[in-house]
Amino acid sequence: MSAHTHSVESDAAFDDVATALIPVGATEGRMFDCRTLYHVHTMVAVLYDAQIAVRLGRNSDVLREMLAAGRAHEWDPTRQNRPFRDWILVGLDRREEWIRLALAAWSSTTD
Repeated sequence: MSAHTHSVESDAAFDDVATALIPVGATEGRMFDCRTLYHVHTMVAVLYDAQIAVRLGRNSDVLREMLAAGRAHEWDPTRQNRPFRDWILVGLDRREEWIRLALAAWSSTTD
């Protein structure tokens, strides 16, 4: 059994993200026992505890704006106060932003 919690709603929201990214070349797999979208071998988006983690890059304006506005948190999958600095974690309450953020993450890996 997975140590991560998901819900029907978060799975459906991630399905929407996958539907947006797979046509541009993303593949779906698993990392951290979670659904993950990849660009080649680079993780782009992860469904993590009913939230989405996206890799925007630490110099990303979108990452800084989301963190400054309190609409996201740094993603710390280790849960040992060692966040992945290129990543943010966005809750299901901001589901309407998931696709936009995942597309921005995709763009940052293909530039």
